[in-house]
Amino acid sequence: MKAFMWILLVAACLILASCGGSSGNAPPQTPTTYTIGGTVSGLSGTGLVLQDNGGNNLSVSASGSFVFTTTIASGGAYSVTVLTQPSSPAQTCAVTNGSGTASANVTNIQITCITTATYTIGGTVSGLSGTGLVLQDNGGNNLSVSANGSFVFTTTIASGGAYSVTVLTQPSSPAQTCAVTNGSGTASTNVTNIQITCITTATFTIGGTVSGLSGTGLVLQDNGGNNLSVSANGTFTFTTTIAGGGVYSVTVLTQPSSPAQTCAVTNGSGTANANVTSVQINCTPTFTTLYSFNNTDGRNPYAGLVQAANGDLYGTTWAGNHDGNDYSGTVFQMTPGGTPTALYYFCSETNCADGQLPYAGVIQGADGDFYGTTQAGGRNVSCDGYTGCGTIFKINSSGTLTTLYTFCSTNPCTDGTDPYASLVQGSDGNFYGTTEGGGFGLGAGTIFRITPSGTFTTLYQFCTKANCPDGSSPWAGLVQGTDGNFYGTTFYGGTSNSGTVFKITPSGTLTTLYSFTGTDGALPEAGLVQGGDGNFYGTTSAGGNFAHCPGATGCGTVFQITPSGSLKTLYSFCSQTGCPDGHVPTAALVQGSDGNFYGTTEMGGQNGTCPKGGACGTVFQITPTGTLTTLYSFCSQGGISCTDGANPYAALIQDPTNGNFYGTTYAGGASNDGTVFSLNVGLGPF
Repeated sequence: MKAFMWILLVAACLILASCGGSSGNAPPQTPTTYTIGGTVSGLSGTGLVLQDNGGNNLSVSASGSFVFTTTIASGGAYSVTVLTQPSSPAQTCAVTNGSGTASANVTNIQITCITTATYTIGGTVSGLSGTGLVLQDNGGNNLSVSANGSFVFTTTIASGGAYSVTVLTQPSSPAQTCAVTNGSGTASTNVTNIQITCITTATFTIGGTVSGLSGTGLVLQDNGGNNLSVSANGTFTFTTTIAGGGVYSVTVLTQPSSPAQTCAVTNGSGTANANVTSVQINCTPTFTTLYSFNNTDGRNPYAGLVQAANGDLYGTTWAGNHDGNDYSGTVFQMTPGGTPTALYYFCSETNCADGQLPYAGVIQGADGDFYGTTQAGGRNVSCDGYTGCGTIFKINSSGTLTTLYTFCSTNPCTDGTDPYASLVQGSDGNFYGTTEGGGFGLGAGTIFRITPSGTFTTLYQFCTKANCPDGSSPWAGLVQGTDGNFYGTTFYGGTSNSGTVFKITPSGTLTTLYSFTGTDGALPEAGLVQGGDGNFYGTTSAGGNFAHCPGATGCGTVFQITPSGSLKTLYSFCSQTGCPDGHVPTAALVQGSDGNFYGTTEMGGQNGTCPKGGACGTVFQITPTGTLTTLYSFCSQGGISCTDGANPYAALIQDPTNGNFYGTTYAGGASNDGTVFSLNVGLGPF
């Protein structure tokens, strides 16, 4: 046992010797250190600087592994951060596993870099008309915009960054309000959907033009409360303005009276984006049916009226049933208000020796009596199935009638037959007129003169040559020109047998001024009127532009002709589909106090309920240069009964005391026997 213990002691000593002996004699040991590093990924920019423990910096230029040059003692702490982020392009690098205690070389630190994208912010501006618009993004990025279209802020927004676009300064000149739509969000791509919508906030005036106004008391209204009294034709403007973009609606609050009128509004509503001047107020003439004939007091007036020195109206009816004779006719007197008085019933003498069927009206002679013609009657032979071939008569204001002449006083009737036209008193005091039949050979009509006492002279017989180049069948009367000669028309004859315009001296020398050919007019039933310019104006019952005319020979014209015979067609009727402008003008024109001409058409117009078919005629205005306006369409009242009248054959007259026009219709009225009417077009006294 002792030997064993000795052996253990010797072994321990040997071990101690191999370890170097005592501490006082061994060399010092070196401390253990470790490297700090890892991997960089996604790096595309420059300038990345990493830092360990707040002072150990390392510049990194590329993705891959990295190791700080300064090591960390075993057990020492490390903390890696990004000191400087990369740029060009801008990037954000994040650290993973960046801190810990070093007990070995550290290789698991991860630096992950991502590129930081930037996006533009923009959109579209619309409605901009002012100046000075300034947009702002995020409270500081300003952009001036001068025109409609796209816009883009110059400063971009980082990906994921917020944007908020507002209007910093609203436009002016004109003042506008611009609103932003889709103005805020987060930028994940270029923003292009921001909408800037601008509306004008200026105020604008509302107005236009009034035409045709002759009455008083017209009141217009805008938007149900802004009232404006209008007293005359011309421009108007409401005193209250409308904000830009606001709506307006103009109506007639009160129609005019004294005389009563109906004013209609055109272009009356809309949105105000500028001063409005296009509202049109058109006041139509006031049409009044003064009287409806009822057969017993006469019926079917072909002729127009004459206003006597006493202010009353005088005229004739072609027929009427008096004492059992349905085809007699009358002379009547009527106040401008429509109160009639029958002055004379024709056929009051046996066999209608006093005349029958006055187709033409009367005129007032210089002696104050009235003079006229009858188509039939008289003491001589039968014509056209009627007793007698017509007369010339005189009647005073009390109704006393004197027959001055009976046609067909010779055999054959070289003095003429069938006088359809009114007389005209010449400057020599004698009366001049025409007959549709009788005269030379074929009975193509005559021109005559008769003294106030009844001395009769035939001045001219038509169709004295083959094919009647001088004309035939004058339906219309004569007009004395300022040169002292008489001017008129024939229904037939001339180079195309479509009628003529002629001049005849007081002694009977006739000159054919013009022969109608059809396209320039045909078959003039009416006479002429000399305008203030010295030219003559008239109508043809057919011919003209056939474009929309239901008749194969045309629907009639208005023409101008110089005293020397140069003719110009001013207007062709039925120039519009359906002939709302009228057709078949059988009456002469009258020049109104405004210088325009006024007339009637037997057919056409706006209303298609006429018993004769089509429409029942019109009253029209036409300028000396040919601009035509339809003033009234007959059969506008009473449906098929046409209580306002139908088919005017006669010319109008104008009353100088009030400017109104007066006329007759052949049919219509309460008994369909014709009417007397007045039409106020707003001209006033003259």
